[in-house]
Amino acid sequence: MSATSPPPAVPPPCGTVQRWCFDLIATRDLGAKLAPPPLPDLADDASWEQDAPVRRIAAPGRPDALRVTARSPKTPSRGSLVRAEVRARLFHTFAHHELQAAELFCWGVLAFPDAPRELHRGLVRLALEELEHLALYRAHMGELGLAYGDLAVRDWFWQRVPSATDAIGFVAFVGLGLEGANLEHSARFAEWFRGAGDAAGAAVLERVERDEVGHVAFARRWFEQLTGAPLDFDAWADRLPRPLTPMLLRGLPLNVEARRRAGLDDAFLARLAGTGGVEAASAASNWAANADPNPDRLTGGRGASRPVGAEKVALPETVTEESTDSAESDDAARDSARDGDLRRESFRSDSARQDTAGSPTVDAVTARKGAARSSPARFDTTPHAPIAWVLNFDAEEELAAPRRYAPTDRLLAIGERQTERVLADGARGIGFVLPGDVIVDERTPPGGARGLVGRAWCPTPRALALLERAGATLAGPAPSLDVLRRVNARPFTADLRAHLEGAPFEKRIAGDLDEALALVTRPAPLGWLVRRTFGAAGRGRLRLGPGPPTEHERRWLIASARRGPLVIEPWVDVLEEITVSGTVGERGEIVVAAPCFQATTSRGAWTGTERAGAGDLVRRDDDLLLSACEETGRALFAAGFTGPFGIDAFRYRSEPGAPARLNALSEINARLTMDRGVAFAREGAERPRPSPWKPTR
Repeated sequence: MSATSPPPAVPPPCGTVQRWCFDLIATRDLGAKLAPPPLPDLADDASWEQDAPVRRIAAPGRPDALRVTARSPKTPSRGSLVRAEVRARLFHTFAHHELQAAELFCWGVLAFPDAPRELHRGLVRLALEELEHLALYRAHMGELGLAYGDLAVRDWFWQRVPSATDAIGFVAFVGLGLEGANLEHSARFAEWFRGAGDAAGAAVLERVERDEVGHVAFARRWFEQLTGAPLDFDAWADRLPRPLTPMLLRGLPLNVEARRRAGLDDAFLARLAGTGGVEAASAASNWAANADPNPDRLTGGRGASRPVGAEKVALPETVTEESTDSAESDDAARDSARDGDLRRESFRSDSARQDTAGSPTVDAVTARKGAARSSPARFDTTPHAPIAWVLNFDAEEELAAPRRYAPTDRLLAIGERQTERVLADGARGIGFVLPGDVIVDERTPPGGARGLVGRAWCPTPRALALLERAGATLAGPAPSLDVLRRVNARPFTADLRAHLEGAPFEKRIAGDLDEALALVTRPAPLGWLVRRTFGAAGRGRLRLGPGPPTEHERRWLIASARRGPLVIEPWVDVLEEITVSGTVGERGEIVVAAPCFQATTSRGAWTGTERAGAGDLVRRDDDLLLSACEETGRALFAAGFTGPFGIDAFRYRSEPGAPARLNALSEINARLTMDRGVAFAREGAERPRPSPWKPTR
């Protein structure tokens, strides 16, 4: 169904509150949306439809005056707000957010008819307040020379909220999530507008912020009432519709004072800010003690826990002796991490640093492929403490069906070949598995690795069971199966990528077969790439040519859609593949290694890795990759993941003759990756350790 089609549901009886909600969503009359008819008496039981059925409306009616687009406009810089047209465009975006919020509060009334009547009444009142906010935004942007509907709009909220399966998930996402994030956004933009000399616009945003405090408080009360327990961060995060995470439902720095007024306690705010880790109570007390009373700024003192992203520290352009010494000492690394010292090797040449205009030309990309690389960093292969490894390269297959998973002969054969490559790299001193380490699999006898530290390619239940049977001791706590499934699912990457700066094309998430078919029949110069929810090494993906799917492609889509959401993106001509490895620590610190170039087969299976040398990346690409890796680390930590991870990126052409561009985030692998040994290699190190290393908060 298109976004402009009326929802295919039987309308409620006329004169009821439910009919008022239905009409607000369904109407294609812009005037009726902006100024709906009088609302029936909410306190009168006769105003409510009795024994109402579930009505889960898939999309709102959209007037012809509202042109819906698939991409959001880029957020302008603070300095650009001195121009009235830029402020007007921002208010146009905010106005459409308010319309969606009003519609979706009405959607909650219709979708969850068995919820308490008082919750329904409250949702309708919130919808009316959202329409008031919409009117305020429209009035001010009219003074700035823009009318609602002059620009395209995006129905992002509508793409996500209907995935809520019950009233608890609804208030968790809309009330505590979207409305909560608006506490940060409205406060930040109010400051920006006032700084640009627009006091009237700032006053509108401050009014919205005050009202949103009540909306968040309403959601908190109902979340607690529906769950029967005080609001808890983990309980809230678990109720968010997948693949959404708390990281996507907040602004930084947090608007601490406003969130406290909404009834959110410091333990919850500490976790939301990113300082919770595995010691939430301790982190909460540290965070609260060091929180700045100014709600527009949130930083910790020297040595204090600091929220993710709350402070920006400039990166040095080159590796210094001081940073090298820090990387070689665990104690120094921990001290430096506490002090917020950010270090990372520069892999740009001096000439490349001057290039801030964008990506290199196609000729530069082609020439680089034939250029000599820097010699690979190597590990010291002298005796070291052996590690017991489970190299479960089929981890994504297990995550797709964990309860009934058993590796096939084909997957076992693929795993054997990949293990041989890893061992060969280790023998050459450029791998993460070194001579003397022990490989654990089904053939390992019980107790065969007793006394050794155990690690896994991905700590799935099967891998952990093999290590336990072999008697190995885990190197540290492993993420839960639910967390591993969430962060390794391809929709997790697609959702995070939509918020990254410079994302060159959109990955779309198709929740069912009809949505997938609608997407892949759109025009695309080179066709489409469709990925299943889980997959790796070229598995679980299919390229579709331009035009309607063939019978074979349709059968594949049908079978794949049964396994979960599909991720669909345009097929492009990949010129060069790049990977970046990192680690998320137990307190949220993020270590990022230098990028590597990787070679793969035509189907996407890994065949080799080389570390990027000086001058191989221009400054803009370096910055985009670093930003993508850091944002990935933050998102993983917010989702409950700690441990090694990697991101895949690539340089590409969208069609023949088009300029080369960088896609800085193609895939997230929340596990070890093949490039890790090369990326983290240090001369003379007993074990792969970060060089360069970059702790962030």
